[in-house]
Amino acid sequence: MKILHTVQGYYPDSGGSEEVVRKLSEYLVTFGHDVTVATRKSDKRKFNQLNGVKIVDFDCKGNQVEGIRGDSELYKKFVISGDFDIMMNYAAQTWSSDLVFDLLGNLKSKKIFVPCGFSNLLKPGYETYYSKMPAILRDYDRVIYLSPDYIDTKFGNDHKIGNGIIIPNGADLKEFTQTNYGGYRKKHNLKDELLLINVSNHSTLKNHQFFWNTFQLLKSDAISAVLIGNSFHKFPKKWLTECYADCRLLGQKLNVPVLENLPRSEVLEAYIDADIFVFGSKVECSPLVMFESFASKTLFITTDCGNVKDYSDIVLVVKNENEAVDIINDFRNHKSSYNERVEKGYSYFLERLNWEVISREYEKLYFDLLNNS
Repeated sequence: MKILHTVQGYYPDSGGSEEVVRKLSEYLVTFGHDVTVATRKSDKRKFNQLNGVKIVDFDCKGNQVEGIRGDSELYKKFVISGDFDIMMNYAAQTWSSDLVFDLLGNLKSKKIFVPCGFSNLLKPGYETYYSKMPAILRDYDRVIYLSPDYIDTKFGNDHKIGNGIIIPNGADLKEFTQTNYGGYRKKHNLKDELLLINVSNHSTLKNHQFFWNTFQLLKSDAISAVLIGNSFHKFPKKWLTECYADCRLLGQKLNVPVLENLPRSEVLEAYIDADIFVFGSKVECSPLVMFESFASKTLFITTDCGNVKDYSDIVLVVKNENEAVDIINDFRNHKSSYNERVEKGYSYFLERLNWEVISREYEKLYFDLLNNS
């Protein structure tokens, strides 16, 4: 198959959508397919192919509501003229999907849309955008939802959109099964301390203050922590507010490493060595860090964001920092009582929530659409 994936950003830029599309694209290449990713230009990207995936980039930013700046016409011309069997657009409210909506009727390829949450559905200014969305969803051959019970899925059901299916996100089997315990602890001279982790970029939407508040409330020398994520200092304030400077100051004050631009291997080492992931995000769809916690056997404590409640038999959803502290203190004293949750998450990861299995589901969908045309 000749496949086009579109996404607003791509490696080496970091983030959830970047990682999802990279994993899907690279696995599909290993399955024998020709995969191209259309995405935003990046100052850090000095290549036009990575692990067999072709990358075509455009100087575009924004979305249909806030305004799209850059090479819109060049991007649309590329989509229209490309001889692709399959096109998958990842995430609504992004230029890379929004610019395609008006082209759907003119494309010969089979068309798939992954809305990724509809996070702005109820925001002022997006009424017109979402009033058109039911018709747009019907123009796709399939709509992939990441959860059976999230905003975009409910929207599709409410509008009787009949082309939706559920395929979850996941983590990478090869990455986590090939990383050994002890690497992070050795580098940072940690022994038996309980290790808390948060991996998320420095957008205020990730609510790192929840992580800091939880750590400070614990008041114990037997607990260490690490915050791993990249800053967004090159982004205009209009599009994103960041917390990197504040986190650096807090990290220095509390003797907690705030690590930026880590090699992936070192991020994996931190995951494997951590005991508990403390997540306080305000806006998510299907957070990859949850699945990566399953893969690393790290207990996941989280606010009620995205689809975390889909996995309520594994994750611990809290209302505030005090509840998180209570769980962490109980974990310290009764760690074995949490083993069932952790092992269940790992089993889910091995059986279903890993990118090789998930990519096969995408491949099957793509083949089914082509064979039924």
